[in-house]
Amino acid sequence: MTFFEFHAIILSRKKITERMVTVALPSAMRVIAAIGDDEYLQKIANNIASFEDVSMIASSKYTTDIMELCERLSPDVLISDLSLDHESMNAIIRKLCRNASNRVKVITTASSKEGEAYMPQAIREGAQLFMQNLDNPRVLYDTLHMVRSREAEEAPERPSKTELSRILSELFHKLKLPAHFAGYHYLKSAVIHTTLSKSKLPDISSRLYAKLAEEFDTNVRHIERAIARAVTHVNNACGKEYILRTILGYDVDASNYTLCVKELIALISDQLRIQYFNE
Repeated sequence: MTFFEFHAIILSRKKITERMVTVALPSAMRVIAAIGDDEYLQKIANNIASFEDVSMIASSKYTTDIMELCERLSPDVLISDLSLDHESMNAIIRKLCRNASNRVKVITTASSKEGEAYMPQAIREGAQLFMQNLDNPRVLYDTLHMVRSREAEEAPERPSKTELSRILSELFHKLKLPAHFAGYHYLKSAVIHTTLSKSKLPDISSRLYAKLAEEFDTNVRHIERAIARAVTHVNNACGKEYILRTILGYDVDASNYTLCVKELIALISDQLRIQYFNE
């Protein structure tokens, strides 16, 4: 359970167990697999063939085929291998997940260690989650049904600005960011502005800093320096792996990952949007 999922449960006052619950579905779940490694694909295909309520309707290791297959066959779930051409794969994920009429849920995985590095970008583009070991039948079955069951769950209550502020205060505490830093308050406000923005793309630019400068009655340069100091402190105090695990809820290979100011704001606001605003 991620940090944000925990707070969504509290906010909506739902009593749930921590174990994964499989729900009964009215029809077989239709899956397309975009997997680059033949052995990994074969294990997934064999597992799905053993499930009574899941069917693999197509697969391909070529990104040029995936979008056409999704549009033509309308699957419930796309299993996307980030070890394929990651730029093309993320473009497909973005197109699928930002289409309001689209019902395809995207599960990302990686058939190679290198593919894991592209997970944060895939999540930002709209993928529901990243999961390894999909060649394990129990993991695969539970993951597919968890993603599918989210459609039937009641959307959590949308938090107010005050509630968002409280959630971020607890997150920043976990990230060891001291509240006496000016950047603590500027960063919190930046995340809230970005989360509540009507734009689908996060506008983390001079316009955002100008809004913060007006809000806190200071200048843009002071805002930029204070936020940069706060993010540097978090990076030094926690390390990239801990930061990403705290925000996303699972381990990430962050060896090639740079956690800068814009990335941190975008990552946190994206998780808030996904969890509370269904975006």
